[in-house]
Amino acid sequence: KIPSVRFDEAKVLISEKYNRKIRNPYDLEPEEEALIGRYFQEEYQSDFVFVTHYPSKKRPFYAMDDP
Repeated sequence: KIPSVRFDEAKVLISEKYNRKIRNPYDLEPEEEALIGRYFQEEYQSDFVFVTHYPSKKRPFYAMDDP
């Protein structure tokens, strides 16, 4: 099973675990993506993770919001 994490939870998780300031609350920076991958590799031995509930500002107009 591939683990999943909400976008806002992922931002807080890497901010707290890796002592990283949240600079852009609407998108994931490349380093943040790498840290999320690292965390889920260490904690769940998974090379994959689904990040869900991205902010509407970063989604294309035709994408439906996840409730």
